[in-house]
Amino acid sequence: MPALHDVASQDRSRGPRHHLLPTLPKGLTPGPDRAKQWGLNKIQAEAAWTTSDGTGAIIAVVDSGVDMGHPDLDGKLLAGRDFVDGGTPQDENGHGTHVAGIRRCRDQ
Repeated sequence: MPALHDVASQDRSRGPRHHLLPTLPKGLTPGPDRAKQWGLNKIQAEAAWTTSDGTGAIIAVVDSGVDMGHPDLDGKLLAGRDFVDGGTPQDENGHGTHVAGIRRCRDQ
């Protein structure tokens, strides 16, 4: 996929966007919705966080796109590409936005 390599090299050439990486709480957020976060228990997230906190990680989401106007993702997105139609990576069904939001959204 030459196009994929073009995007990857383009993003690397511009350097990391440290200002896009907020300081997030380490650990599971307590509260009334904590019981709904069963997936974090399933993947043993707290044990993983003792190994690495993800500092310096760049996350790529290859999915249906992303809602580029979503307020919780504002200022947290890098350049994207639509590998199917060649247009913008605007999400038309919401799945990609959901996946991106799992990692990037603000603690509400």
